[in-house]
Amino acid sequence: MKYIFALVFALFSSLALAEVAPLTPEEAGLILGAIKWVAGEYYAIVMLVFLALGFVWAQVRQFIKPETMAKAPDWLISILESIAANRGHAKNELDKNPIHFKRMQ
Repeated sequence: MKYIFALVFALFSSLALAEVAPLTPEEAGLILGAIKWVAGEYYAIVMLVFLALGFVWAQVRQFIKPETMAKAPDWLISILESIAANRGHAKNELDKNPIHFKRMQ
């Protein structure tokens, strides 16, 4: 389990510091190859589960009040908002943004 957390942390930290640009086919192949190496022959199922969970979270997130989300730590809010595609130019208005709501309290 520690190895999985280390791998996720390594992938997340490198993606968080990377420049925003579309992936080239070589980069996409490397990422899918890494997932295939970790998940083995079940990598397609793992990818499907991750994508399905992301989609479900994006749909469920819109029904959660910002007051409720503001109770979570900032790092968790950032991760959950990123998964729900509520970051950057697509983020919520300030009165519906949990991090802003948390700072105003």
